[in-house]
Parts: sequence; C-alpha cells; structure tokens
Amino acid sequence: MLILLRGLPVWPAWPAARLTRALPAPTGLPVVNFEPEARRCPLCAGDLLVQKTRTRTLSTLAAGTLLARETSRQCRSCAAPPVGSRQLSGLAPPRQRFGYDLIVWAGLQRYHHLRQRAEVRADLARRGIELSDGSVSALCDRFLQLLECCASHYLDVKRTVLVGLAGRRIGPMVE
Repeated sequence: MLILLRGLPVWPAWPAARLTRALPAPTGLPVVNFEPEARRCPLCAGDLLVQKTRTRTLSTLAAGTLLARETSRQCRSCAAPPVGSRQLSGLAPPRQRFGYDLIVWAGLQRYHHLRQRAEVRADLARRGIELSDGSVSALCDRFLQLLECCASHYLDVKRTVLVGLAGRRIGPMVE
C-alpha cells in the first residue's frame, strides 16, 4: 500500500529515518553550491558532464547550518568514477550532516575537557546549532572513529619509515 505524504510517495514499511530524508529540505537556510574543481576527466581528458546534483543539510562550526548542493560530474567517454567537489569533501564526510570541525569540537569537549552531553549540547545551542543528546553521542562516536583512522595511519607511516631506516622487514609494532 502506497501513502502520499506531502505529495511524495512513501511506503509504510520505511523506517522514520528514511522518511525524514524523503521530505522536502527546510526553507530559510542559505544554499551553497559545490561544483567539482576538475573540468576534464583525470583518465582520458574528456569533458565531464553533470551526472547528478544532491542537496543536504550541513552543520559546521565555521558556517553554521546551510544547504550544501553538490554537483557531481562524470566522463561519458570512459569508465572513470564520478568527480565531486574537493572543497565539500574537506568540510564534511560524504553524505553526512555534520562537518569535520563540529565532529572534532564535540569529541574534544566530551573526551578531553570531560564535559557531559548536555553541556556540549547547551554550548552548541548558544552557537546556533540545535542537536539532541543522541546526535551529540553520534558526533562523539564519529570523532573516535576518525581518531582511530588517524592513529592507524600514523602507525603505518612510522612502520614504513622504520623499515626504510633498518633496511629490512620488521614485525608488527606494539606500542
């Protein structure tokens, strides 16, 4: 059975999270367009044509809350993957609502300054970013994931340098 919600078809079995994504974007937010910096295909130097445009709500400490409209382009001559905006990928993880600066800030507040979720949430509200306690927890979880990736990368680089200096292969490092 198909239900119409605000003029959009919705299956009743959809979870609430998917339902909210299907609704129209909030109005009154500034819209920022992010175009790919590349104009030519990196593989064959052919023209890049518009593949799709996505709009998402993005919250950052630096810019506040805005609508980010990203245009991705793809080469029609070869099988190169779509090209997106490097600027947007530097601001926020793909298809996520919160920018890196907000993720790091929330993680540092929670784990370095030992603040409670409610305190972090209240401080963000004073900055104009309204979040639930669950969203603050999700931001802190993402912070830990990013920190783990950075630590893993650091250990890989350190191992590579040590192997180069020693001129031989060494086993796994334990620190």
